[in-house]
Amino acid sequence: MIKIAQRAVVTDAFITAIQDECRTQLEKYRNMPPGRREIIAKTNGVPITRMLQMLKPDGVDTLKTRLRCLDYEEFDAIDHDGRMYLRATTKPIISKVYDSQHREPLDFQMDYGKYYVYFPASYLNDCVIGALHFIPARDPRNLQRTPHNNVLDVPDNNPLHASPRICWGSFGSYPAQMFQAFNISEIYRSLHLYLSTTYLSSLLIPPMTYETKPGLHPGVSRVMAAMPFARMIA
Repeated sequence: MIKIAQRAVVTDAFITAIQDECRTQLEKYRNMPPGRREIIAKTNGVPITRMLQMLKPDGVDTLKTRLRCLDYEEFDAIDHDGRMYLRATTKPIISKVYDSQHREPLDFQMDYGKYYVYFPASYLNDCVIGALHFIPARDPRNLQRTPHNNVLDVPDNNPLHASPRICWGSFGSYPAQMFQAFNISEIYRSLHLYLSTTYLSSLLIPPMTYETKPGLHPGVSRVMAAMPFARMIA
């Protein structure tokens, strides 16, 4: 029996939140002085074109088709503290693992489970990649969210009230460029790639006491101590 992979659900709320942001940004663009508008059109007109396209049925259908092919379960939007947040739910993240001495991945992987990827719809234009929320579904309030991303506390017991600290390394330019280009499907593709890659040589994990298990890379021991929900796949 052939199994057909389930495609991601793209809700009306997600599309509406993006379209509302498009209208807001296009209105700002129209209210700019003519000279400023001309400069933007010549040097950075692609985001404007994509925003206009998102207000047309064909543009919406194209985005839905691209998002449904990604390794996510759902794209939705919620109102949080009077601000619209885009929320994407990944499929279970199975991460490749690298250390500083090998260009090829090590002979095991890490299972981190599903993630909720949150950011305000306004970030599609602001490009604030240092404030994205990668929240593990297995333990949303764990301070260590990924091997390269943590928070110091969870105010009001609400993960969205935390202030993320993210180590992007050299990878950060990729999602930043996609945000600037208003390329929504590639934004989510890049964020999934970030979640599914673990570099043991550049962990963003605070100093802590942990037990190093015999035969296990010390970096993996550190990851599993900081992220109890993580599992190693040999």
